[in-house]
Amino acid sequence: MKLQREDMLKWNVKSSEEPGRHTVITPDIHECVYTHIDRLNLPAGENYTVESGEYEYFLSLIEGKAVITVEGKDAEDMSRLDGLYLAGNTVCTLRAEENCVFYIAYALYEGVGETLHIRFDPNAPLGPMHEVHGEGTFQREVFIMLGDKTPASRLLCGYTFGPDSGWTSWPPHEHAAMLEETYCYFDMPAPKMGYQITYLEENGLYSDAVAHPVRSGNMVVFPCGYHPTVASPGTRNTYLWALVALRPEDRVYGIYNKDKNYI
Repeated sequence: MKLQREDMLKWNVKSSEEPGRHTVITPDIHECVYTHIDRLNLPAGENYTVESGEYEYFLSLIEGKAVITVEGKDAEDMSRLDGLYLAGNTVCTLRAEENCVFYIAYALYEGVGETLHIRFDPNAPLGPMHEVHGEGTFQREVFIMLGDKTPASRLLCGYTFGPDSGWTSWPPHEHAAMLEETYCYFDMPAPKMGYQITYLEENGLYSDAVAHPVRSGNMVVFPCGYHPTVASPGTRNTYLWALVALRPEDRVYGIYNKDKNYI
């Protein structure tokens, strides 16, 4: 099936701010095959139980502070921007110490991966978990929370912090039918605003370009195509990215094809 512009317009979804767990991205609605993204808004003092079942999960604590208990083991504090990877058939209880927002990415579990609490360190030295990409107006910080050196079945997850009024995912790239990707935006309340641009290329010609306006809570999935972003003046595009491998052997960080017009 050839994608149309009308299909691409559905790729941008504003997630709900109401209490509870909300489905945002799903193969039932979008053109993705394995990607699922939910948002959980958990008020202070409340508990929520996650049962991963046939899926592996990556939970990112976007706002607040929580306590996690996995399979009844000792409780651990979870701080803002920490990540929690849950293998399949795992039960985890979340208790909100403050009002919490979790972004939750999940995909089919293939038996690879063990539950892991991944702490976010903004001061981590440059290395496997902290990289700087690009230069000038497209230089950005990238934190790889769940990389390909950490065992998992399909998921790769991390954060990008773009420059003020600049670009990320530049030069434009796409993942060549090996990985689906979703950008889940945060720390961009109104009037801050960015644009997530998606476009296709066929026989060297661009087609069906869409500029999706994004703020905190927007999630944009791109099962295919190029997907650079740009921020308005005074805004840094900030997002959780979730990559899902279409085949377990494609779960490799850094697989992409640059748009040859911008190399």
